[in-house]
Amino acid sequence: MSNTSNIPKVFHKADGGLLDACIMCRQNLLEPPLDYLIEKVIRVYPEYKKTDVIFEYAMCMSCARAMHNELSVESRQRMEAYFTQHVDLKKREALLTPKRAAFKNWINTCLLKGTPIRQSLEYSLYGHACGRKMVYDLFPYAISGAVMEEVNELLSEKTREVLDDFIGKHFSGPPEVAEILKRRPVLV
Repeated sequence: MSNTSNIPKVFHKADGGLLDACIMCRQNLLEPPLDYLIEKVIRVYPEYKKTDVIFEYAMCMSCARAMHNELSVESRQRMEAYFTQHVDLKKREALLTPKRAAFKNWINTCLLKGTPIRQSLEYSLYGHACGRKMVYDLFPYAISGAVMEEVNELLSEKTREVLDDFIGKHFSGPPEVAEILKRRPVLV
């Protein structure tokens, strides 16, 4: 794969190292190398000039497809239309040629709004990896908290139930974390 690099540190676990197991099936993602998706949600505390990882996970492509298929057709169509309307694919493709752009150029603005991600108090990072390598295609990208809320409004009740079940099964924490999780969809 020519459009790969070592996985950048921002996509490592908050406590160091690579996310190495699928959150759903627990399969090892690194050996043998499997394709998988990474999501990290970051909260910004500007008054302290700090950030905190609210949650992070990796999901193998097989489990991601299965979860995607559990979402309602209505939700999938709405999300696809939203992304089609807002994502500038030519701009993303330009990051690949002639020489792949610096990593920060992939995640320094919101994929859908083009706004600087550093202006958001909350944002998500998404990546596609294969084993120990980051794959550059549409991924990696960042989405602002405002966009996460807009996407959440597109979801049907059935899809919200699927995502609530996923969140309840895999994440816990203080009430403010639960509130963040409820406001936004997971990577599917």
